Amino acid sequence: MEAYKFDIQRKMQDFSLYTTKKHEAYSSLYRLFLEADNHIGRIMGGKHRQADDYMVYTIDEITKLLDKYEIKMSRQKIILDNWNRRHEDPSVLKNLQNLMNRVYNDQARDYQRRAHNEYFFNKLYLSKEVNRICEDLSSELGFICVNIDALNNGNEVQWVQNKAEENIFKSNSKINNLFKELNLTMQEELKVGYYADE
Repeated sequence: MEAYKFDIQRKMQDFSLYTTKKHEAYSSLYRLFLEADNHIGRIMGGKHRQADDYMVYTIDEITKLLDKYEIKMSRQKIILDNWNRRHEDPSVLKNLQNLMNRVYNDQARDYQRRAHNEYFFNKLYLSKEVNRICEDLSSELGFICVNIDALNNGNEVQWVQNKAEENIFKSNSKINNLFKELNLTMQEELKVGYYADE
């Protein structure tokens, strides 16, 4: 009888630990996916500066900007050596814009990777449905990053830009629906203590 009680207690403790870890995983995953989506959205929403916005920057302000994002000195030198020519030579601003687009795109990819890694490391605690949604969400966020790169890497080919914009529009719609589905599914599972098929 004592062995049976001990076994029940052990199972209850294991279940409690599993439940705690599941709640932590769901909260962390949802937060990281939201951060990735928000960062990507800021790029697409035009909240980062356009090339003309940089025109009014002094050389000190540009230096601080480049330092803030830890741009290599060799890249900084190219921009800074030509900064006083920005009014006569549009390529100076274009080079800076391309560089900053790359920085913002890399940040978006980093956020997407963090969310994907968190998803991958916590798969053990996810229901089949949450697993599917997270896999789709990670894939769509990654796909959007690829298309943002195509838009912002200085590619002037119009059909490439049109296709990238079309892909981003479609992915944004899918991502919005996936977030709604993820939110509802996670809330439902956590609310009722969902543990079927795990």
